[in-house]
Amino acid sequence: MRNPRILYTLDTTNTSGALGYVQVLVPTISGNLTGVAALGSAGAQTGIVATLPPDSAALVSGNTYFIDVQGASEAVVVTITAGPTLQADGSSTYTLSFTTTKAHPTQGPIAIMGGMTLGTTAPKQSYGAAAGVPLPRLFGDLGNGYPLGFAIAATTGPANATAPSSAFVVDLGYA
Repeated sequence: MRNPRILYTLDTTNTSGALGYVQVLVPTISGNLTGVAALGSAGAQTGIVATLPPDSAALVSGNTYFIDVQGASEAVVVTITAGPTLQADGSSTYTLSFTTTKAHPTQGPIAIMGGMTLGTTAPKQSYGAAAGVPLPRLFGDLGNGYPLGFAIAATTGPANATAPSSAFVVDLGYA
């Protein structure tokens, strides 16, 4: 039902001329989408069913969430057209509509996550990265577990939303 992730390695190089940070944020909302054949084309999507596990916070109509289809992520503003409906296993289902700006693969797991705002939500971890210096992070054989998934952001401060002047090079090892 959910999209748990384990982060094993985080190798970063800060290509900007100043100290930067890599933040790891965790969502409070995470689940899967079904009824998504229409996602193969950009545009208005209706009848999309979101299933959220019992430990996920609720979706809110009008809020922005990330959909992630095999790494092709996009932020969408959802409208709840039905639900939530409590299921026997404790999960909740919602029927959604939203508009996509690009086509997405329609095979495999499709995640929806949200409840985190860069610069507002405290990061789970934040790592300083000196200018031009590689920052290898190894989390051991067990890795760092994130039951509802995670998002990575490069910023100029340990908990802000300001982008660095140059992109970071980030290589993740996760499952």
